Amino acid sequence: MAEPAGRRVGVVLGGLGLLALSVAYCLPGHPSTRVGWLDVAAHVGLFALVATGGWLALRRGWTFVLVGALGLVLEIVQWRVGGYPRIEWPDILANEAGVALATLTTRLP
Repeated sequence: MAEPAGRRVGVVLGGLGLLALSVAYCLPGHPSTRVGWLDVAAHVGLFALVATGGWLALRRGWTFVLVGALGLVLEIVQWRVGGYPRIEWPDILANEAGVALATLTTRLP
């Protein structure tokens, strides 16, 4: 059975948006890094939004695993490419908390 053209377009646009987000994420000097709680809230919210969007677009449980892995990989890339002095483990935990939040809220009956 063929996918509707609108869904394919949505998936492509979502993928391009995710690519743009990934590039922007790895740029040095995010303004939110100056306020600790704002940084945590931004990471949780961003990854909850991305994971929810992935679920809505694909309706596949593996999207949560993929977004969770992205949360880890982006922090490593940010450290290596963005010039950050270390991997920021609190950011990784906040990213994963956002994915967990999206998993719980989208998978509830």
